[in-house]
Amino acid sequence: MLAGILRYCFDIAKKNQALRPFVAIYRLLRRLFHRILDKYPSLAIIAIVAIIIFMTLNPEYAPDLVKPSHGCELIQIGNGELYTVKGDTLHFSGDRPCQSRQPVAFDWFNRFPTKMIGLGSQPDAVSAGIFFNELATEATGANEWHEYTLFHQANDFTWTMAPGASMVRETFLKGGCGYDTSNPPPSKELEARDGLLLTAEQLRSSVKLPENVWEKCNTGSPEDETWDYCHYTGLEFFIPTVSPHNVCAQHSWRDAWIPGGTRKILLGKPEAYEKLSRLSQDRWDVGKIKEVSADDWAQMTADLPKVCMRWKDKGKPNWEEFASLAAIWCDY
Repeated sequence: MLAGILRYCFDIAKKNQALRPFVAIYRLLRRLFHRILDKYPSLAIIAIVAIIIFMTLNPEYAPDLVKPSHGCELIQIGNGELYTVKGDTLHFSGDRPCQSRQPVAFDWFNRFPTKMIGLGSQPDAVSAGIFFNELATEATGANEWHEYTLFHQANDFTWTMAPGASMVRETFLKGGCGYDTSNPPPSKELEARDGLLLTAEQLRSSVKLPENVWEKCNTGSPEDETWDYCHYTGLEFFIPTVSPHNVCAQHSWRDAWIPGGTRKILLGKPEAYEKLSRLSQDRWDVGKIKEVSADDWAQMTADLPKVCMRWKDKGKPNWEEFASLAAIWCDY
């Protein structure tokens, strides 16, 4: 069909007096091209290979017919997909608008003393969790994020961003989170980070309370005045998305040829991620839960960005390290 259209246009050009010189040049070049190909047929193969390489490295110039689809789909979480041994492998179904080159989920790991029925001690064990942008799971508020645990049903918290704030900048200790704001270290030990600032919708009892009181307060209600001694307060998380550049904005030519609209990007070594993932699965089994030393934890998470948290008490609260960010799910 295209050849017929070109032939038709060429016939019109031949009848136009002003275009006849260009038609003559075209005929001359075409004959020359054919003679070269007849004499050196390998040039045709070289030209075809060059075109294929060019389109492979510059997929925006490739025909739509050969381009893979990058449509985005809803992340499925309603049937307990996150709580299986493959909870860190997301399932998709149903079309949704892509949040182009933006993060829609974050995988994280942390290490805290763990309480379980049947355990005589509180081992420092590794847990895993994930933050979802609600727009990737269902049509809700654009500023809402949801936190779930992976491999076991536990945390289920809703978080919000400040209205109109897609990115904020905060100052942290290099390689970590907080420092004493009343006596800050030298500027060379600090760094600015861009990221998402999430605020918890649910108030929490103050961690400064004795443990037995804190546990009791977790069963109370911030709206009930009889629980005022719990000093309920808000909680904020800072999730870095630029270190040093926005991970989701970095696309290679390979990404363009991989089908699917949402991709998982590991931020550290794959073997470290696999080890942390196995420890997080074992954390929910009394027979398998493992104590993880501070040195082992530091080694496994040395290359990972930190998720920082702070309690919204009066004054200017300090940031604390909450978790290590292990993977980002980005929309193409």
